[in-house]
Amino acid sequence: MKYQLKILHKGKMLLIDEIENIDFENKTIITFATINEENIFYETNGIPSYILVEYVAQSCAAYNSYNQSQNKNNNDKEKIGFILNIKSANCYKDKVKAGEKIYIKAKETLREFD
Repeated sequence: MKYQLKILHKGKMLLIDEIENIDFENKTIITFATINEENIFYETNGIPSYILVEYVAQSCAAYNSYNQSQNKNNNDKEKIGFILNIKSANCYKDKVKAGEKIYIKAKETLREFD
C-alpha cells in the first residue's frame, strides 16, 4: 500500500479501500472500493448510485489530508475540506453490486483558507 487512508471515517462508515494515486501537481486523487454486502448502504441487489457521492467526499477528504500534511508548518491547524460541487459524474447503472470495484477520481479546483 503506497498511501494510508488518513480520514476520520471508521468502521462501517469508511467506504474507500485504498488510494491508488495522488498527484499534487495536477491536484488529483484516485481511490477505489470493492462493494460488499456488509456495506452500510447496501440494499437489495447493491448500493444505489446516488450514494457514490459519499465515496467522492471521502476521496476528497483523503486528498485534503495528504495535501495538508505535505504543506503543514508546525503551528498550522488542520483545516476541514469539503465538496462545493461535482462537475461531472459517470455511473451507468442504478445500483453497484457486491463484488464490483468502483474507482473515484477527484480534482481540486478551488482552495481558499484564511
